Amino acid sequence: MKMKFTMKKLGKAVLTAALVGVVAAVLAGCGKQSDSAAGGGDGQKKVVNVAFTNYYVPYDFVNDKGEPDGFEVAVMQEVAKKLPQYTWKFTPTSDDDLLIGVESGKYTIGTKGIWKTAAREKKYIFPKNYIGASVIGLVIRKADADKIHDMDSFAQYSGKLVPIAPQDARYMVIEDYNKDHPDKQIKLQSSEAFQIADAYSWVMEGRYDGYLEVELSYKNNIVKDDAPYHKFNDSLTYIRYKGIPTYPLFNKKEQKLADEVDQAIDELRKEGKIAELEQKYSLERQVSPKTPQAFIMLSADDATVLPINGIGYFLALREQKVPATLHVYPTGGHGWGFRDSFTYKRQWTGELEKWLREGLTFPEK
Repeated sequence: MKMKFTMKKLGKAVLTAALVGVVAAVLAGCGKQSDSAAGGGDGQKKVVNVAFTNYYVPYDFVNDKGEPDGFEVAVMQEVAKKLPQYTWKFTPTSDDDLLIGVESGKYTIGTKGIWKTAAREKKYIFPKNYIGASVIGLVIRKADADKIHDMDSFAQYSGKLVPIAPQDARYMVIEDYNKDHPDKQIKLQSSEAFQIADAYSWVMEGRYDGYLEVELSYKNNIVKDDAPYHKFNDSLTYIRYKGIPTYPLFNKKEQKLADEVDQAIDELRKEGKIAELEQKYSLERQVSPKTPQAFIMLSADDATVLPINGIGYFLALREQKVPATLHVYPTGGHGWGFRDSFTYKRQWTGELEKWLREGLTFPEK
């Protein structure tokens, strides 16, 4: 089932709704601590070195031109315009280097779709204003999709979740869920680090029945044709849970700068600039004549991913003359997939078969 959402919808789903991210950038090399701390003793502007992950599309990444790009990067670039008293530098790097680098002072600010947690607040400064949001959900076996369709049904089914390291922000997500659902507990076990391929394998083997993962990571790891674990795509599927706000984080010595950036983010949101960037990086804005054909299905009563998202994507495809078909069913909610309990399963599977036989078009050789 093709689901679609805009960053605007995602942001609302978090604090009323949600988004979900990956950015890249390439300007100068790694900033030294002296860069970040360089002040105006000699009249020079202080350098603010913003580190970002270089692969988290559409949030933070390096584009084809080798430039910093993505929603969060774009927001921080707009912040830079509001704070010209600083010299701004954007540095692409890895997750680990970003976190260690901001803590040590190698970088002044870090952005990578970061969630706020109590553990992180001990190491970094977080602004009051969030930038966007990322979607978190469950990786489950497709064979269980008729039994597990949200977090509550997962808890009732077994609640057997792949263990999570206590310092991982996802651990907090399940802790919060269990606090809010004393009668529907998910089995939360702590673990040391393991390979993500192991988590997928454990779910497929039945050792566990779910793995909590950011949706964008799931798509990059499994769904894409060139994904490193695409071989699992026929056996696993994904169920969204909710959106979580994402923030830039600051070195502990940068309280003054954090306050200034916080105010700038607030101004950008009030001015409508952040909403404008959400639209710019939403999926329908990325459609081109080379975008693959699509069979889109949705329920009119889906409150998790509003129908307008799928409709917007369909219209964008049609505008670019990309073959697409859209099917809207009256009821069903979100995440029905291949569930036998879905009232319109026979209709949608029949429509899909017909589309595969007659609707697909192939370019002439």
